[in-house]
Amino acid sequence: LTKKVLEAVIDSLTLAHAVQAHCYTTRYQNIPKIRDVWNKMLKTSVEEKDLLWDSEIKLVPLLIVVVPALPRNAAVELHVTAAKDDPSKRTFHRITTEVSCGSIECQAVMSANRRCGSLSVALDVQGENLKIMDVKCVTEEVGTAFTKALKMVDAVLVPQCARVFYKSSCSLGHQIVQGLEDTFRCSVAGSSPSVALVPVLDLPDSQVLHLSCWLSV
Repeated sequence: LTKKVLEAVIDSLTLAHAVQAHCYTTRYQNIPKIRDVWNKMLKTSVEEKDLLWDSEIKLVPLLIVVVPALPRNAAVELHVTAAKDDPSKRTFHRITTEVSCGSIECQAVMSANRRCGSLSVALDVQGENLKIMDVKCVTEEVGTAFTKALKMVDAVLVPQCARVFYKSSCSLGHQIVQGLEDTFRCSVAGSSPSVALVPVLDLPDSQVLHLSCWLSV
């Protein structure tokens, strides 16, 4: 369905043109199947454009989150933002930083025409570190990671809006998101994105927080 919607908007648009992709599911056990279907759809999209899978083109990762319910009793809902460009000429960056409670992974993609992009910041915390005391320090580390990741992409791109997914059962995630907007205002002077907080039941791996931000000129 997503593929058909993209094609309806712009005839030449496919999933290979995705710049940002979020998937919501109500069942944790659906995740492997969702990932398998997504990868198959991506591979088909790439082959349709006569691109070489896994070599000529790098594709944005799909973020899958588990939520309590979806509209119309749906089991899965997919949100994709795409750009009409040459996916094989996009710019990708990825960096992982060790922090006091675990690690922060940042990924950024910029469209080939340098008009838009996306940025993600994921905080991965192992179980024994979930009750750390210095929440302010961790919040600042997330803000610093966001600022560094932003510098990896073209300076003309400005963060517009960000979704911050966090585990509703994790007190650390709750505490971090409470101070995140203030941290952004201090660390990204004049370019702080509007922030939407999204509590979820689960995130990939050991993540307690995942920020996904849209960038444009």
